[in-house]
Amino acid sequence: MNALIAVPILVFAIRYMFRTRDIARLVAIAGLATAGIIAVSPLFSAQFMFWLTPFVALLASRTRKLYIVAAALSTAVAAFWNPFEAWWAGEVLVRNIAFATLIAFWIRETIQAGELREGTAALEEAR
Repeated sequence: MNALIAVPILVFAIRYMFRTRDIARLVAIAGLATAGIIAVSPLFSAQFMFWLTPFVALLASRTRKLYIVAAALSTAVAAFWNPFEAWWAGEVLVRNIAFATLIAFWIRETIQAGELREGTAALEEAR
């Protein structure tokens, strides 16, 4: 199951990493690859979310807000550790959904940023 999640993310990251020379986009793709590795890790610790902090600084505000929600949920899961309670399982599920959504938004934002830059470059060349 983990490979079904990570392989497409890592393929996307590697594919786009070699197609761009923009340093901000390279850093965003490296962060996305890191998120993919975290997604397939058998253990999802709160500290893993904070490994993404330097990469998230370059993302759009909506994606940064989603990261803050996912990081807060990850911290809450660690702080209120009680795997025998039903609410705790629900909290873990919501955290995992927030993290998966974060990765989806990150992929979309990376693609859109590349298309925007390529479109702007094409317009400048046409002038």
